[in-house]
Amino acid sequence: MIKNKSRKKTRPGEQSQESIFSTPNFKIFLRTISILALGVAAVLIICIGQQTGFRFRPLLQEGDIASRAIYADRDFSYVSKEKTEAKKQELSLTIKDIYDLDHKAVNDSLKKINDFFSSLRQLPEDVDILKLKTIDIFGLNETNLKWFNELGRPQEISSEIIEILKRVADHGILSLADRQGLIRRNVTGIVVKDLSNNTESHKDMLGLLTFDSAKSRVLSEVMSSFPEERRLRLAVTELLQACLVANLKYNVKETEARRAKIKESVPLEYDNVKQGELIINRGQRVTYEHLDKLWQSGQEEHRVGKIPFFIGVVFLTAICLGLAIFYLKMFYNQLYHSPKYLILIGSLTIIILLLSKAVLILPVSIYLIPAGFMAMMIAIMINSQIALVVAAFVSILIAVMAGGKLELFSCCLIGSLTGIYMVQEVRRRFHLLRAGLFVGLANFVSIMSFSLINNLGYELILKEGMWGIAGGLMSAFLVMSLLPVFEHIFKITTDINLLELCDLNHPVLKKLLLEAPGTYHHSLLVGNLSESAADAVGAKALLVRAGSYYHDIGKIDKSEYFDENQKNDNKHDKLSPSMSSLIISNHVKDGVETARKFKLHKVIIDIIRQHHGTSLVQFFYQRALEQNEREGRPEQVSEESFRYPGPRPQTKEAAIILLSDSAEAASRALSDPTPASIRGVVQKVINNKFIDGQLDECDLTLKDLHKIADTFVYILTGIYHSRAAYQEDNKRKTVKGNGKNKKSPKKN
Repeated sequence: MIKNKSRKKTRPGEQSQESIFSTPNFKIFLRTISILALGVAAVLIICIGQQTGFRFRPLLQEGDIASRAIYADRDFSYVSKEKTEAKKQELSLTIKDIYDLDHKAVNDSLKKINDFFSSLRQLPEDVDILKLKTIDIFGLNETNLKWFNELGRPQEISSEIIEILKRVADHGILSLADRQGLIRRNVTGIVVKDLSNNTESHKDMLGLLTFDSAKSRVLSEVMSSFPEERRLRLAVTELLQACLVANLKYNVKETEARRAKIKESVPLEYDNVKQGELIINRGQRVTYEHLDKLWQSGQEEHRVGKIPFFIGVVFLTAICLGLAIFYLKMFYNQLYHSPKYLILIGSLTIIILLLSKAVLILPVSIYLIPAGFMAMMIAIMINSQIALVVAAFVSILIAVMAGGKLELFSCCLIGSLTGIYMVQEVRRRFHLLRAGLFVGLANFVSIMSFSLINNLGYELILKEGMWGIAGGLMSAFLVMSLLPVFEHIFKITTDINLLELCDLNHPVLKKLLLEAPGTYHHSLLVGNLSESAADAVGAKALLVRAGSYYHDIGKIDKSEYFDENQKNDNKHDKLSPSMSSLIISNHVKDGVETARKFKLHKVIIDIIRQHHGTSLVQFFYQRALEQNEREGRPEQVSEESFRYPGPRPQTKEAAIILLSDSAEAASRALSDPTPASIRGVVQKVINNKFIDGQLDECDLTLKDLHKIADTFVYILTGIYHSRAAYQEDNKRKTVKGNGKNKKSPKKN
């Protein structure tokens, strides 16, 4: 047996696309892109997985009523907020209230004294009382006012009064309200800050002056300054007491700033909890202190340093990525060498981790994390096995981000597995919503299970379970929103795309129906044959059906040259065998160009290119041999020039379409399509393709070929079976065949 391998011809000096992709340089380029993609993904995953300093939302919240008693399962220390705050408050009280000594108010009083005595000096001694009252700005009584006017030494008296007022004011005078406030707070002293020279002094409460004590101080000073002149003492005392003002002003800003500074320097206070110690009792109202203990008893990340945590995340990410790469290399080597799929997986992983981070930051339940989104996307766009592996690793990373919660890991993994299972037979985008609902229900069951194990209240179980259902529905909406985007960006064909291609109202199929109706009908039959055969051998039935519908669109422009579209005359009768063969084989090339024009998916284009492989155009090859023999030409007919350009089928799906295409055409040509004859022609077609090597590059086994043959025979027998003649037809045949009775039956 001679196997002819058809190679695509290229122009001189031009390298074929296949050879470019197989060069060492291109392989190195792909490997570099893959390494860069993995490196970027690893860095982003590590950054996303780091601590962010926020407190995750607990199952219990401050103010809730505990549904069960909780005991410490180990010894641990935790930061006591109450003790720390008490310590800060204690140290802040060591900072005394700061009062500014304001000289402006006293200076105003001193100016009034000078103005009063200046006015007195300008008046005569016998001035009446009414005139004196016009210059009185202190509200003195008439006797004291006349006394000041009758003094013979006003300059000396005024100077002494000013000195007394300065001595009293420099000591500092508090308002009555400020003093009462200090007493209520049991303050023993304050800091007096002199604004004139920016100096500070500490004064206790006993030494501080109020208006009452300042008046007594004034009286004492006047007695000391004017011991022998009783009448003068009375006048001066009234004047000075009228000039007294509160000149100690509370400096709130400075006081609070100093207290805040000392609070920052206070170290954290820790409490120790022993294993078995009661943290919170059932029915007790939850406080922040309880939450702190619960957090520290179940989560350790607040006590882990940033560097150890960073190193741990690096190692965990390296392990997960390493095992994922090893899995791809072992079982999916083609994907391992494809940067497109690696970038796709990395992008989805980063997206789900970012979404998880956002949920952990926001004041919502951690069970809102849409872990099923990534698993469903990978299952739809690549396959379920890879989705399962990636989902397991991502669930671990999410659990680490949430503080090592086993219940969250289980919920994410169970939800992802449910999503992977539910999208196996997605045929409509609405089915994604159903898958999301099942993911939510799986989340609910998982949450309920762990809640019952931890003896949580039913109200809490229902509350968190509803968040889990919301997470599943959120996964479905994300898939519905982002799947078309990823399909377009990564040029990946999904079952949903294939369903859209199977719509018989597609412009290409409508054009095929109008311009090549025979080919259109043939394509539909091939679709039925191929889909049934694909189901029998475990191939992608939907891909096979879509590929069958489009495999012969290259016949549209020259439909009259193909047998199924010919009516009376045969165009090939006027052509040479080589020209006819060229027209026939060119429908593959024309089909590829038409598919690209209508932007069909690459998998469909590959099927169009491979659906004849490198098969021999047998009819015209035999005609060429007969023509050479008849004309006595010595040259041999080149079999290579009568073969399709190929390549041979690379997948099960393409091979099934090749076999069903040939089997349907051969069965249609049978004059007496009995089950036996149909089985014979189907078996002959499959054997010839097998012997010719057309199935060498696909994954079909001999067992698969037997199943395909049985499926073809069953369906083709149903399509082309011999029909029993009606009674009317039998009578007509009898009349026509019997020479004695030429009379036709009467028409009713």
